[in-house]
Amino acid sequence: MNTTATNAFAIVPREELTPAQTDEMFQLLAHHFDGVTRAQFARDLAEKNWVVLIRRDIRLVGFSTLLVYETSFDDEPVSVVYSGDTIVASEAWGTTALARGWITAVNQLREHYPRGKYYWLLLTSGFRTYRFLPVFWREFFPRYDTSAPSGIRRLREQ
Repeated sequence: MNTTATNAFAIVPREELTPAQTDEMFQLLAHHFDGVTRAQFARDLAEKNWVVLIRRDIRLVGFSTLLVYETSFDDEPVSVVYSGDTIVASEAWGTTALARGWITAVNQLREHYPRGKYYWLLLTSGFRTYRFLPVFWREFFPRYDTSAPSGIRRLREQ
């Protein structure tokens, strides 16, 4: 586990989550989003293979679920990171815990998925997550000032 200020983060294979950790994750998500059901949460989690957990002392203050896999595009290997449910409790807003934890997790995942360029597929319901894109990447799409190149559009459609 790595430490950032008073926040600590770890990447955990989804199948190694304990029932208590899973319940903590659901409670945190349901506290911050209306209409979240346990069945919906369980379905999303079952589709993912990794989880980034962020703790302050012993309390869960954030997490992100990830589906990571290797595939190919134009006969070249690529690795894909797809973000699922992601939440940070308000008391951890303004810290770098999620950003540091997520980047560290992806770097650690390179050991498990070493082939090709990495692509992040992000679905976001708000601007906070979208703001990470220009901080960490020079090239990302969609964006307001340019269209995606044809190769990126073909990759996205695949």
